[in-house]
Amino acid sequence: MNWTTEEVMKLAPNPAAADKGKRLTNAAKWPTLHATERMVWGTCQGSGKTPYKTIIDLQGPAYKCSCPSRQFPCKHAIGLFLLFAKKETTTASEIPEWVTSWIQTRDDSASKKQTKERTPEQVQKSADNSKKNRLLRLQEMRSGLDDLDIWLGDLLRQGLASVENQPANYWQDMASRMEDAKNKGIATRIKNLRYLPDTTTDWPEAMLFELGDIHLLANAFRQIENLPEALQDEIFQQSGFKVKKEEILKNEGVKDDWIILGQISGEEDNLQFRRVWLQGIRTHKYALLLDFVFGHGGFQQQYITGKSLEAELVFYPGSYPLRAIVKTQKLEDIGGQRLEAHQNIAAFLQTYAAALGANPWVSDFPCFVEGVIPVRDNQELILVDANKQIIPIHQREQLTWSLLSISGGRPISIFGEWTNHQLLPLSVVIDNRIIALS
Repeated sequence: MNWTTEEVMKLAPNPAAADKGKRLTNAAKWPTLHATERMVWGTCQGSGKTPYKTIIDLQGPAYKCSCPSRQFPCKHAIGLFLLFAKKETTTASEIPEWVTSWIQTRDDSASKKQTKERTPEQVQKSADNSKKNRLLRLQEMRSGLDDLDIWLGDLLRQGLASVENQPANYWQDMASRMEDAKNKGIATRIKNLRYLPDTTTDWPEAMLFELGDIHLLANAFRQIENLPEALQDEIFQQSGFKVKKEEILKNEGVKDDWIILGQISGEEDNLQFRRVWLQGIRTHKYALLLDFVFGHGGFQQQYITGKSLEAELVFYPGSYPLRAIVKTQKLEDIGGQRLEAHQNIAAFLQTYAAALGANPWVSDFPCFVEGVIPVRDNQELILVDANKQIIPIHQREQLTWSLLSISGGRPISIFGEWTNHQLLPLSVVIDNRIIALS
């Protein structure tokens, strides 16, 4: 498939790596520089005597380099990829063993994930172990619920105005007690409450909403045995009970051609996160790929908004599954496919209401609406559809002007994350062409 230099630069983990990669686009620095339909490889002469060996698997894309960098992709992989995009690579008469062995290792790993099957006895044993672990965890979690009820009651009796100037330990003390009771999900929610007064003008409403969510989650634990299994899975995950990826990947996935609709990344406490949203071309199903990496090494798997994957995705269990893991994949460039969006804002809100009915704690919900116009209203940006219904947009100056300039007052299709009361746009779709928003 074809890659542009702009697409390659988006793969860089940070601006410094991108700049260093650009400096390696002189073909003279690469004693060998070859490519096939599947892979690109080359050797780059550095400061030492031995050149660095760099490979790119275009089906990922995935990278391997003999340099000591822990970034993915490293500067050598970026430089090699840019040379490939500029069509400066040549066809090799033979492929060296260090290239074929790495590609074979990747194929073998993917094949094992795809073909490995468990016996009925193994399935039952795994289910029994999971049930046992959940019962033990449940006992620990319930031990802190009474303290939480007292704390919530005191907070509401005193009034929300009393918490605006509370010190950090007011929130941290209760969060620590929840962590001790293995309620890490509730602990995180409580710690985040302290930031609300500084982040939004309508913080009392937002805090009351969060407190209601926490109270609902605590009550759900008290009657969890009486709830459907899918909702039980959701409650455990909301409370911080982690499901191992290895266990998820043992389940059957959903095979489709998945369009990359949009993505967002950031950093919290030296932990980088990335959320990538996909939509199945045939199933019209949404999927969220959520990745984390410590430090500044970058993510091993890179995704380009607007590209597509032929992939099998396995969804985490829950009452309204959205988060998924890639079981097998192959990068494609389908293009021109009809994307499935809501015809108006009311249709989207109806879907969102149904999702809340299945999972009251759903957050970061995919919103894809066509025929909407971005409009400034009292210095705030809103989306207006043909029925004059509106939804607010997350306020960011650069985002505001980007949307206004792209629309030019005409209806467009917008995809983004709906966070209970506002939309964070991630991309715009024009003539089935997806344009990523910064």
